[in-house]
Amino acid sequence: MRLINSEGDRLSGVVADMLGDTMVVQSCAAWSERYRECITSTIQQQIGASRVVWRPAAGILNEEGIQVPLGQQSTSTSSNTDAAHSATPLEQNIQQQQQQPDVWRKAADEQEQQQQQQCEPHSSDSNSSNSWLSHAVHVREGGLTFLATPEAGQKTGFYADQRHNRAFIASMSAEKTVLDLCCYSGGFALMAAAAGAAAVTGVDSSANAIELATANAELNDLSDR
Repeated sequence: MRLINSEGDRLSGVVADMLGDTMVVQSCAAWSERYRECITSTIQQQIGASRVVWRPAAGILNEEGIQVPLGQQSTSTSSNTDAAHSATPLEQNIQQQQQQPDVWRKAADEQEQQQQQQCEPHSSDSNSSNSWLSHAVHVREGGLTFLATPEAGQKTGFYADQRHNRAFIASMSAEKTVLDLCCYSGGFALMAAAAGAAAVTGVDSSANAIELATANAELNDLSDR
């Protein structure tokens, strides 16, 4: 479920999705990083999520001159965490980055290159398969169960904002052949398959996405479709 939809809810730069009992917040603006503790504690108090995962969008924040340390690409806060505000390392870096923009911009470019190299598993690593799905949560939609990855993967770990579009495509998919390009977790393809599509094909350039979509097909007994 999409709880906060950035500009659509007059909170530009903040997206929040409820995935199972986990609330995932994607932060895309300097102001949301500065008020992170306030946003997190308010969500926990109002929604009652067991945990809140904070995911700063490094690429967008870099454009604002804010570098996200590699170790803080996602952080999880449980419901019993003290809500009192304390400056995070990221907040402490903001002033330094503003004072030395050229230095931080170069570091941001180097970090982005490292992130791109790390986004795909190494084929030589026999333990890479399914390792990134070890902390996945279950999301129910349209009678199906999807694995979602709050601390990894694209956006918040699941395209919750496409729920109505997936239902719309499913409503016209009976006995059709369906192609799901950039399928990520296979949401459109699997909803179409469950609605009676004759055949579905999911395509994505990411090996991780294909792994996730395949796992979701198996989870819903739709691997043969």
